[in-house]
Amino acid sequence: MWIARLVRMLRIVKVTKYSGDMQLFWKAMTNSMTAIILFFFMTTVLMLLFSCVVYYTEIDDPDTKFTSIPETFWWAIVTMINIGYGDYYPRTIVGKIVGSVAAIAGIVALCLGIPEFMECYIHLYEAARYHKRYSQRKNFDMASSKFGAIGSSKSRRRNLSRNRDKNRTFKLVL
Repeated sequence: MWIARLVRMLRIVKVTKYSGDMQLFWKAMTNSMTAIILFFFMTTVLMLLFSCVVYYTEIDDPDTKFTSIPETFWWAIVTMINIGYGDYYPRTIVGKIVGSVAAIAGIVALCLGIPEFMECYIHLYEAARYHKRYSQRKNFDMASSKFGAIGSSKSRRRNLSRNRDKNRTFKLVL
């Protein structure tokens, strides 16, 4: 049953190839993959570090909810991403200090990957916007030269000749 749901969700990924914005997003993701890998690596290392430190500082407290290092992974991730559910929290002074450092380290880790991704995305977005404007302008120029659009030299010449003819007919009537 869960396989069918997974296959259904994967069909949504196929739809993204028809969206220009999603194509830009995925291209920016692939272009900034080194920064994203660095972000996930730093987050994993910091999660392991802070989980171990908090576990060993809180192990002596009888009311602690940290019963094993893998259970403190949840606390470390929630703290580093700055969500802070509050279901697990350190009770000792040292644990609270480590929690504060973990929150700041999470912000620093986020600052490693996001700016490069955003720079890449903005660059691709501006290039796509320029390409769209250039192709629209090129199509407009082709249409104006072909059909004599308003403001083109063909339409001005045609209007001048019509005005001359109108002036002549007016003079002939008088």
